[in-house]
Amino acid sequence: MAQWVKAFAFSSGNGLRVLGSSPVLGSLLANSSLSVSVDTKAVLPCPPDTPTALVVTWTISPRDQPPCTRAHRRDNNETSERNCTDARISWESRPDQNPALQIDPVAITHDGCYRCEVAAADGLFGHTYYLRVLVPPKVTLFRGINGTVVCRAAAGKPSAQIFWTPEGDCDTEEEPLGNGTVTVESKCHWEDLQVSNVSCSVSHVTGNKSLFLELETETPDLYTVLIVLPFLECHILGSIQNVALLDWFLSLSAMHLNFLHVFSWFDSSFLFSVK
Repeated sequence: MAQWVKAFAFSSGNGLRVLGSSPVLGSLLANSSLSVSVDTKAVLPCPPDTPTALVVTWTISPRDQPPCTRAHRRDNNETSERNCTDARISWESRPDQNPALQIDPVAITHDGCYRCEVAAADGLFGHTYYLRVLVPPKVTLFRGINGTVVCRAAAGKPSAQIFWTPEGDCDTEEEPLGNGTVTVESKCHWEDLQVSNVSCSVSHVTGNKSLFLELETETPDLYTVLIVLPFLECHILGSIQNVALLDWFLSLSAMHLNFLHVFSWFDSSFLFSVK
């Protein structure tokens, strides 16, 4: 017994009209999930490419947006569309030769359901794609306040995972940004460990990334050094000449020296503050 199926609605003129009903031998409907990175080109095939196809219809339903319909009728090579305003979504080529749909470039707003239906003389065929757009996070590693180190994976989709080496006392938070992306921020400190450098590893479906940061060892902010300059003994006359020679010496030093006090204009010992 033949199965009766209503043929697809097709736009002509001011509205949609139904082509009618016809007996078909069977139906084949499939679905799949598809993940695509943002700012790339996505091509959605419409199987099968049968020579008996009468009408090919794409129903495009991005998340939180009204659906759009693109159709092609092969007997008179007529195409139509309804409520389609996104210029990035189009036929990949001539629909009479290849009914595949393309999205170029893919944006976050293209998350959603894309269904291709083919009404043919030998059956009803269709394929539904559940499209998920992936966004790689922007990863940064920097010093925070109170001795913490911050690793941030900003605006990723889906959210990223953050791991530390070595492990420390960490606090990780997620912040949804409202457009489907999520910022993950992890703050760590190593209070009881002598850690000279740390690494932050970010795991994401679009790829993994690691950043490294060298930590400075704590040193006193101010200490004094006694510099003995024997060649200055009894060779500096007057404060002006002494200061000039002192400035010359400081300009040759790789350290930032602040002159504190000279014990004697003719002594060879000088006390400096070093930062």
